[in-house]
Amino acid sequence: MSQSQFFVRAWVAQQYALGRPHFHSQVVRRIKEYVCTHQLIANVLDVGCGTGLSTTALREITENIVAVDISQQMLAMVPRDDHINYVASAGENLPIRDGRFDMVTVSSSFHWLDRSRFLPEAVRVLRPRGWLVIYDNYFLGKMVGNPKYEVWNRSSYLERYPSPPRDRRPVTRADATSHGLDLAREDTYTNDVSFSLDQLVSYLLTQTNVIDAIEKGDDNIGTATRWLEEELGELFLQPRATFPFAGPILYFRK
Repeated sequence: MSQSQFFVRAWVAQQYALGRPHFHSQVVRRIKEYVCTHQLIANVLDVGCGTGLSTTALREITENIVAVDISQQMLAMVPRDDHINYVASAGENLPIRDGRFDMVTVSSSFHWLDRSRFLPEAVRVLRPRGWLVIYDNYFLGKMVGNPKYEVWNRSSYLERYPSPPRDRRPVTRADATSHGLDLAREDTYTNDVSFSLDQLVSYLLTQTNVIDAIEKGDDNIGTATRWLEEELGELFLQPRATFPFAGPILYFRK
């Protein structure tokens, strides 16, 4: 199953809009501190924008955003904003003129891109000395205060729903240099998310391992939802629980 097929279904877009946590503002504040403390960035391109969570967070550092995603269904769920222009496009083939943007951002989707095609496109649409910022937010598979969750995540959840392949290779300094980029900074961050049982189920239904099983016909959304509710119901000791996330932020300069 190709990466684009994970996100073309309307039910997946609806789950993303419902279940994905809003961590992006935390990253954008870090970008602001490093890149543009005292001024707005003129023009920003957000690649792989999904349902617009990463894009709307960028409003803190710019008033002019173009956001692209390959999925029309995802784009149908984005919040409308006069300062954001959403475009259906693959990140590897951007319908954008050369040198238009001061910054290109990629949130939690770089591992689905063909980097040998995307990185030259990012360089092409960036102005001289422009920034490419790639960041992610990894679910660590742990519940604060309940080690049984980590055991369940590893032994039950991932056995039932194994992760489909993706390009997990890090972008090295040599990779960046070969595409005309300088790896200017590597940063990491952590964030905690408070989920109710229903919210955690909604989030897990957005993970590509569950989507993959449903799209292959190994499961369906109703069965997956019921299984998650039953399994997780025994692990929630309170109405809400806290789950740690973490991620890298990579800053490249043209």
